[in-house]
Amino acid sequence: MKMMLILLVAAAVLCLIYFLSANKWKALVSGSGNEAEEVRRKYDYLLERGIKCRLKIEASQGMATGFQAAPGDVPETTKLMVHKNETDKALVLLEQYEKEKHFNPEIL
Repeated sequence: MKMMLILLVAAAVLCLIYFLSANKWKALVSGSGNEAEEVRRKYDYLLERGIKCRLKIEASQGMATGFQAAPGDVPETTKLMVHKNETDKALVLLEQYEKEKHFNPEIL
């Protein structure tokens, strides 16, 4: 009985940790194929400016995206994840990134 209670408490703690950590990050931008490179440039831009961010690469569901992958070739989606406390600052910086890219595309 004690062992069952310990396992139950441990499972509850693990679930709590998972849900708390999963809600810390918000996806701001995503892209696949050629768009993934732009997502990576935006990631570098934010990282250089001190924003807590990370890239998350997920395998796409071929049929759901309307793209039939070749055997052994799994399409990927790259997501730019930003810490929830820095979302507003990151959005402002991404606007600035777009303006800089528009006026001087060679820099980025």
